[in-house]
Amino acid sequence: MKLSTPLVLKPSHVQSLTVSNRFLSALKQFGKQLIQLIVGTHEVQIWQVSDRAGNVYWRVYDPVTKDSTSFGSSSEVRIWLEQRYYR
Repeated sequence: MKLSTPLVLKPSHVQSLTVSNRFLSALKQFGKQLIQLIVGTHEVQIWQVSDRAGNVYWRVYDPVTKDSTSFGSSSEVRIWLEQRYYR
């Protein structure tokens, strides 16, 4: 029985894989945004953001009213969503 030799990646290969993964991730995100732009959506968009100091906050965008705002916690986002729903 012959044992196969292990696969050894050079640091340059690992770096190029990381760059490729980031590129594919960015391309996938771009595709999602392009589809939303073409099709249009009325769903609220929510995403988490961190600033240069490492502070984390939440951004929300309502495409119906075209309002955009920020919240310091996910609880505040939930409250905003509930108030928006019951308007």
